[in-house]
Amino acid sequence: MADTLFTFYLVNYTDNKTYAGTNNDNLGPYNYSNYAGYKHLASGLCCGLSSLAAGLAIGITGDAGVRATAQKDIFVGVILILIFGEALGLYGLIVAIILSNA
Repeated sequence: MADTLFTFYLVNYTDNKTYAGTNNDNLGPYNYSNYAGYKHLASGLCCGLSSLAAGLAIGITGDAGVRATAQKDIFVGVILILIFGEALGLYGLIVAIILSNA
């Protein structure tokens, strides 16, 4: 949900600068260039795919952690792995912000 809101934020609050190498003469009523479109597409894909990878990592780790905790108490190790898995989504969000402001 946060990724979707972030993408809508990027699309609605774009800067209307003239970018080097683009033809901004015939953009229509929206004043939205191809460069800005691809920039926001790249940042949205980066944010979404990294969140998907983080969710997969957390799901697999959580499943294995619950099964292993039933046999032996390894709760702290599982929590550490879950934290590192969640960092994937955070790194993707940071890269998406950098891409959208480039």
